[in-house]
Amino acid sequence: MCIIIVQEIGTNQAMKEFLGILAHAKGSVKYPIRVNVLKRLSIVTTCLLMLGSIFFASFACNSSLSIYGETHSMWNTTVTVRVYANSEAKAQEAINAAFGRMVEIGDITSSFEPDSQTSRLNRDGYLNNPSSEILYLVNQSKSYSDLTEGSFDITIQPLLTLWSNDLWMETAEVQQQRIDETLPLVGSDNIETSTSRIDFDVDGMEITLGGITKGYAADEALKVLEQMGIEHALVAASGDIITSGNKPDGQPWQVALVNPDDTSQTLVTFELLENAISTSGNYERYFDEDGKVGHIIDPTTGYSAQECISVTI
Repeated sequence: MCIIIVQEIGTNQAMKEFLGILAHAKGSVKYPIRVNVLKRLSIVTTCLLMLGSIFFASFACNSSLSIYGETHSMWNTTVTVRVYANSEAKAQEAINAAFGRMVEIGDITSSFEPDSQTSRLNRDGYLNNPSSEILYLVNQSKSYSDLTEGSFDITIQPLLTLWSNDLWMETAEVQQQRIDETLPLVGSDNIETSTSRIDFDVDGMEITLGGITKGYAADEALKVLEQMGIEHALVAASGDIITSGNKPDGQPWQVALVNPDDTSQTLVTFELLENAISTSGNYERYFDEDGKVGHIIDPTTGYSAQECISVTI
């Protein structure tokens, strides 16, 4: 098993274009990036707040600014917004607006809400008058599928449903049979989009936008904070960590990768300035009781990705 770390990719926008790829990424990556083979890792930022295996910390060295923040449950994970502001009222208004924007995105992309645009598309096989938001996310996802040669594919939902329905309890022969029956439903090239409609070309197709939503929503939340005059902020949607500006003392935000078995051991420290970092791994969420079938499924095989335990960009 390995962890792949891309230590530098450029601007925040360039970084964001890769955030969605992580969630359903195949075990191997075919691009010229620096690769470090390490033990099981998780992202930790040097902070006071503990959020699962993620820690966030900042210290207001500018006496006119104080740090404020909230953590909410969203997308079956936790999302944190931290801002520096000169008053609690200003901070609260900005934080509320940031979470409000993320809720808007979640209402569109959720496949658990029966009336969401994603659920209607999955149920009917088409969606008339799609919002610009879902149209953008679907088109971006199709581009990512091309970029990764099918390793990232939002039409993987039927395979996820198989494993969620205890496919792991079946014999290897039954597993392969059901996967073979389902794989024809997977393929982003079978999604047709226009400004007025989204269509599935194959009956029974379904999409999941979970692999792109959190990173996109975090980026949008940061835009809201900046529009409201917040110059120093951090948004963390599970493993997607995005920052605005530097810390008030002029130093960049620091994000450290640590060994979860020994949190005193820092393996890599990143300095973020108008940038982002994202991680996704197959070691925390599983379909089975023994932790052998991770939640990241390879769209080309239908089985849990096994080659890499975690990817950080």
